[in-house]
Amino acid sequence: MTSRTKKIVGSAAIALAGMAVVPVAAVATPKGPTPSKTAICHYDKTATTWSLITVSTKSVSSHMKHGDGVPTGAVPGQDGYVFDSSCVPTPAVI
Repeated sequence: MTSRTKKIVGSAAIALAGMAVVPVAAVATPKGPTPSKTAICHYDKTATTWSLITVSTKSVSSHMKHGDGVPTGAVPGQDGYVFDSSCVPTPAVI
């Protein structure tokens, strides 16, 4: 291998090593604090309506277990429907 070829191969190896470090740096970026409140689509069984409410982030899983949903997510129990950002069920666009 000539001196020039060794320099080219060495430079390429350094460049590739540098590229491998970039994604790691992006992943290692610290996140901000977890929000304490989360918006959900709450179903009122008495009124048979959906409403946008905010709840403690810690209580979201229990709300999901009894049939609430999330804005822009699938409407529980209504195949083919999604919530808009205000929790109004709308037909899903395929």
